[in-house]
Amino acid sequence: MVVGLYCYGLLAGSYSFQATLTTVTFTAALAVAYSLVLGYLDVFNFSQHAVIGISAYGFAIIATATGSVWLAFVAAAVGAVVVLVAISALSVRLTGFQLGLLTISVGTVFLTALTTFTDLTGGSSGITDFPRWVDFSARQTGPALLLAVGVLVGTALVVRLFMSGRTGRLGVAIGDDVFLARVVGTNVVLVRIGVSIVSGLLTAVGTVFWAQEQKVVVPTTYDLPLLIQIFLVLMVGGRRSIWGPIAASIVVVGVPGWIGGLNGNLLTILFALLVIVVVVRRPTGLFPEPLRDRRRRTLLRRRKAGPDIGERQEIVAIEADSVRKSFGSVVALDEVSVSFASGEITAIIGSNGSGKTTLLNCLNGIWQPESGIVGLRWSDGVGRHLRWGRVHRLARHGLGRSFQVPRLAAGLSVRDNVGLACDGWGRRADPARLEEVMQRWNLTEWLGRPVSVLPHGVRRWVELARLELGGCRVLLLDEPAAGLTDDEVESLVEALRRWRAEGRAVVLVEHNHELVERIADRTVVMVGGRVVGIGDLAEMRDRGDLRDVIGSGTRS
Repeated sequence: MVVGLYCYGLLAGSYSFQATLTTVTFTAALAVAYSLVLGYLDVFNFSQHAVIGISAYGFAIIATATGSVWLAFVAAAVGAVVVLVAISALSVRLTGFQLGLLTISVGTVFLTALTTFTDLTGGSSGITDFPRWVDFSARQTGPALLLAVGVLVGTALVVRLFMSGRTGRLGVAIGDDVFLARVVGTNVVLVRIGVSIVSGLLTAVGTVFWAQEQKVVVPTTYDLPLLIQIFLVLMVGGRRSIWGPIAASIVVVGVPGWIGGLNGNLLTILFALLVIVVVVRRPTGLFPEPLRDRRRRTLLRRRKAGPDIGERQEIVAIEADSVRKSFGSVVALDEVSVSFASGEITAIIGSNGSGKTTLLNCLNGIWQPESGIVGLRWSDGVGRHLRWGRVHRLARHGLGRSFQVPRLAAGLSVRDNVGLACDGWGRRADPARLEEVMQRWNLTEWLGRPVSVLPHGVRRWVELARLELGGCRVLLLDEPAAGLTDDEVESLVEALRRWRAEGRAVVLVEHNHELVERIADRTVVMVGGRVVGIGDLAEMRDRGDLRDVIGSGTRS
């Protein structure tokens, strides 16, 4: 239907129809460009109208001052990129209302500046006489529409190609679960900056050509209604879709323009109701992009291989020395000292709240202890202390982590979720190796399913397969047997024994004591944030002071 509408507009549409469709098309192009930030990275920027306005005014001001359209375009691109990169970088530290308040303030400053520095911006009259590449007359609506379609198609192609690659997969992972992205080795800041640069460049291209088509740059064009339109287009059409924003632009921008005469308040009520219905009933939008394997084309093409796992310095063992961590008045870890050697399965048991997961988070670099040292033993034989806040760097050097509830990126296929192990630190997954791991964990039959509907056991296999593909030498596993069937537990036991035979250090937090007795070389018992026993589980059970603690675990 969308294609048919555009064919009619280009071939037989009236002047007014083509003019409205041109506005629809430019709005759709800007929305698709913004979808890189809002849709994929999940960064809500309430100053996107200011980003567009900065591009438009930057182009008009520089073009007027220098007479160079190319220099003006560069200025427009730089303005959009700088603002988006700054917001994306700040989004790592600021979230929720803080980021929203910041971006709202940016938009407010921009709009105020337009009416304050009138000698530069032209005030409410704007800027009209600026050099441009294209100069259509009022009746040349057909060529103007063709230009808009070209901008939209180009923007859509760039977004599709960009998000089909490694950066796109990491962007989806960041948007779905930023913590997951970090623990698989993703430098979240760099990915956000890279995506923001592309989004800013595309925004500048669309804005520059739209300003030339309109022949004027005025404040009212870049006010809050533009931001609201773009948000409506993305929320209704689909934030991670190409066709969705195009179709939604026709509804949000085109229909009111073609019908005409509708009361503005009535339109506001109708669109507000539409957003409510979509958010409640179809949170991914009316036209969501179907789940697709973003890795398939890469696998089918011959690509230059990235660095082999053996070429990197790896973490092969890890230890905690007098580690203390507290949350307010609650002491979660109290002078904990324990080591985890390669080629060994070390289980950690204890009741809920004993500090097991907190210890894993400190070993993983997620939380920084108040005192004590986490030591890393590397494959070159050198011991180094853990540098806090470098979770993604630890993952790149072989420190893997699973969680009590499997963490997967809902917007990625099963194959892409497993492949994040290589995407995170920039190595291309070997196709044969990826398929081998998928088959070993019986995941091939689930490739076409969204991960959100996978059974718990399959979700666990996706998480563990990701660790295996990444070649992690130290594995921090947080209750991997929880919720598994008896057959699935047997498969887990087989995998744990295989990893031990391969020389990996396996740290296993587990409540299933029967499983621990079968596979653990050593067992660490924790109570109230302290280590109260290390050794064989069966032998420690016979100790009177540990009998009640150890007996609290499950036996099957």
